[in-house]
Amino acid sequence: MLGPTLGAQRLSVTAGQSVVGFDATAVSDEGVCNRTPAVSAEIARKARVESCAEVTDEMLGGVFFLDLGGKGITRLRSGDFDGLVALRGLYLNVNQLEELPPDIFQGLPSLLTLWLAYNPLGELPPEIFAGLTNLSSLALSRTDLAALPPGVFDDLTSLEGLYLDWNSLESLPRDAFTALSNLRVLNLRENELAELPPGLLQPTSRLEELWAGSNRLNHVSEGVFEGLSKLKTLDLNTNLIRGFSPRAFEGLSDLEGIRLETNRLDSLPPRLFAGLSSLEYVRLFGNPGVPFPVHVHLVRADTSDLLAPGPARVELRVPGGAPFAFRVPLSVQRGGASGGFLSVEVGDTLGRAVEVTPAGAGAVHVSLGAPPSPPEGFGEFRVVAGDPIALFAEAGNRTPVIRTVIPAHRLQVGGPAADLALDDYFGDPDGDSLVYEAESGDPGVAGARIEGGTLWLEPGAVDTTEIEVTATDPDGLRAVQSFRAWVVPAPDPGAFNIELIFGPGFTEEARAEIRRAAERWMEVVVGDLPDVPVDGTGPEYCTNRAPTPRLTGVVDDLLIYMHMRPGDRRALGSANQCSRREASGLTILGANWFSGVLHSPPYNYTFYATALHEIGHVLGIGYWEIEDRGTDPHFPGPLAIAAFDAAGGEGYAGAKVPVEDQGTLGGGGKWSHWRHLVMPDDIMSIGFLNALVTPITVQALADLGHVVDVTKADPYTLPGQAQGDVGGVAADADAAVAELLADDLIRVPVEVVDEHGKVVRIIRP
Repeated sequence: MLGPTLGAQRLSVTAGQSVVGFDATAVSDEGVCNRTPAVSAEIARKARVESCAEVTDEMLGGVFFLDLGGKGITRLRSGDFDGLVALRGLYLNVNQLEELPPDIFQGLPSLLTLWLAYNPLGELPPEIFAGLTNLSSLALSRTDLAALPPGVFDDLTSLEGLYLDWNSLESLPRDAFTALSNLRVLNLRENELAELPPGLLQPTSRLEELWAGSNRLNHVSEGVFEGLSKLKTLDLNTNLIRGFSPRAFEGLSDLEGIRLETNRLDSLPPRLFAGLSSLEYVRLFGNPGVPFPVHVHLVRADTSDLLAPGPARVELRVPGGAPFAFRVPLSVQRGGASGGFLSVEVGDTLGRAVEVTPAGAGAVHVSLGAPPSPPEGFGEFRVVAGDPIALFAEAGNRTPVIRTVIPAHRLQVGGPAADLALDDYFGDPDGDSLVYEAESGDPGVAGARIEGGTLWLEPGAVDTTEIEVTATDPDGLRAVQSFRAWVVPAPDPGAFNIELIFGPGFTEEARAEIRRAAERWMEVVVGDLPDVPVDGTGPEYCTNRAPTPRLTGVVDDLLIYMHMRPGDRRALGSANQCSRREASGLTILGANWFSGVLHSPPYNYTFYATALHEIGHVLGIGYWEIEDRGTDPHFPGPLAIAAFDAAGGEGYAGAKVPVEDQGTLGGGGKWSHWRHLVMPDDIMSIGFLNALVTPITVQALADLGHVVDVTKADPYTLPGQAQGDVGGVAADADAAVAELLADDLIRVPVEVVDEHGKVVRIIRP
C-alpha cells in the first residue's frame, strides 16, 4: 500500500515465501496531479501556477499549446489531456513512447497540430485519432510503423499535412486516404513501399506536395496520380523505378518540380512531359540513361508532302513533350523564312510555325542550328536536333550538320591558345569535305583563326566576345555555330583570388551580392596559392552535369561555379569541393547552389549571407579533421583555439573548438559547422544570427593551410553559453535558418590534382 507521503516510494508484494520489490509514485488527485508527471508539470507551467494541484478546470480551458517534446516520456495515461478543450497544438515528439492509450486524444475538439515523431510506437490503435475532425497537421515520422490499421485516418477530414516518413511501411491500404480530401502535403519518404496503387491518392484532390523518395517503387503506372490537378511537387527519388506509363503525369498541369534522381531509368517514354506547362525542374541524375535526349524534329505543318509547292509552314515537334521552354536557331538556305528561330513552350509537343518560301525553282534547305543548353533544374537533359529537310523539290545534296555544340570558352591573359578540331563539331551527311571559317566579334578580346580544320582561339584583353564558326560543303550549303568566349586576368602572385562562373538564372543584383561575398573572403584570406593548369570542362559535380565552359590557362587561386536551384524549398544553399591541390589539400574548384525560391519574395534571405557561408565551405570549413565525433566533436586547430580563447572562451568547459553535434537539425549540418549554441553569430555556424567572419573562422582557415589577415576579421566576443550557459542568447537562434543550412555540405568525389593539372587520385565520400 502507498504511504501517506507524495512522490517516489519503494513497495513490495509478498507471495508465499517470495517478496518482489518495485518502485511506485504517489500523486495527489488535486488539480492535474493525477496525470503523467511531465504532462501535469507542463500544464501547470502553461497555467502559470506553482503546483499541479492549483490548476483549475477554467485554467485547463485556457491552455492552447503543450510542448512535451524531448521530455523522456515512456508512457501516457488515459485522461492525461482531459479538459483541454481549447488545445490547438500538442507536441509529443522525441520521447520513448511505445504505445498510446486508444482514448488518449479524445475530448480535444480544437486540436490542429499533433506531433508524435521520433517515438518507437510500432503500431497505432485503430481509433486513436477518432473525433479529431479539426486536426490540420499530423507528424508520425520515425515511429517504427510497419502497417496502418484500416480507417485510422477516417475522422481527419480537415487534415492538410500528414508525415509518415522514416518508417517501415511496405504497403498502404487502398482506402488509407479516403477521408483526406483537404490534404495538401503527404510525406512517405524512407519507407519500404513497393508500389503506389492506382486510386490510392485519388481522394486527395487538393494535394500539392507528394514525397515518396527512398522507397522500393519499381514502376509508375497510369492512374497513380489521377485527379491530382493541384500537385506542385512530386518526389520519387532514390527508388528502383525502371519505367513509367507514358500517361503517368497526365493532367498534372500545375506540377512545378519532379525529383527522379537515383533510380534505374535508362529511357523516358514518349509524351511523358506533355501538358506539364508549369514545370520548373526535373532532377534525373544518378540514372543510367543520363543525359536523357529531348528529341526535336522539323515537320511541315500545312501538308505531309515536303515537295508540295510553297509557301510552307514549318514547326518544331517534340514527341516527348518539352520539359522546359527553349528555342533553336533556324537555318533556311536558298529560300526565306518569317523568323530565325523555332520555339516550343514547356509541356508542348508542337512549337509555333514559321513560313518558308522558295527563292527559285530548286530545293529549299531547312535545318536546325546548335541546340540550346538546358536551363538550371534540367541539367540531365540534352536537346537533340533531328535531320534537315528539303522543301519544294528533290535535293541532290544535303546540308552539313552540327554534331556537337561548341562550348563557351574561358581564356586567360597571357595564357595558351585554345584549339578545337572542328570535325568533332560539324559533319556532312554526304561525306563531303567541309571548309571552315571563323570570325570573332572582337579580335582584341579573343582572336579566331583556322589552320587545317582546327580552330585556334588566342586570348587578348579582359572582356567577353562572340565567336562564329561556319562549315561549308562544296555546293555552298553550310552549318553555323556561335559561342561565347571571355578572357580573365593573368595570375596575380601577390593576392588570393576567387573566380566565379555563373550558371543561368541569376539576376545582376544577385551576381553582385555573391561577388561581394567572395571579395569579403579575399580580404581575410590573403596568401597566393600555386596556380594549377586547366584544360577542360571540370568535374560533373561542379558543373551541375550541364554543358559548361571549357577552361584554359590556370586557376589562380580558387574557381567556384555558381548554380541556381529552381524550386528548392528545403535548403538556402549548398556547397561542395570538386578538386584539391595534392601538396596542400586546398581547394582548386568548388561549387555553390542557391535556392531560387528562398531568395525571392516573400522570403528575405540574401544572396550575400548565403554565399558568404557557402564559399566558406569551399575554402575548407567543414572539410576538416575533427576529434571526438561521438561525444564532444571539436576542431583542434591551435590557431582557432587561441582565437576562441581570446573571444572569451578560455573558461569553456568542453573541448575546443566545438563543432556542431546536433543531427536533428539535418544530417549534413553535424560535424561541418561551428556549434550554434556556442557561436551563434559566426557565419560558419548553423542558423547564424549575424553574418560575422570571426577571428575563430579566419584562424581555422589558417590551421587548414591558408595565409590569412586576422585583422580583417569582424570583432567578436562569445556570448554567455561559451562559459556553459546553454540557455543564453544562442538558444534563441533562428531555428528556420538552422534547418535551411543544416544539409548544405554535399559530399561528392573530390579529384586530387598535382602541380601540372593531372588528376592523381579521387577521394570518394
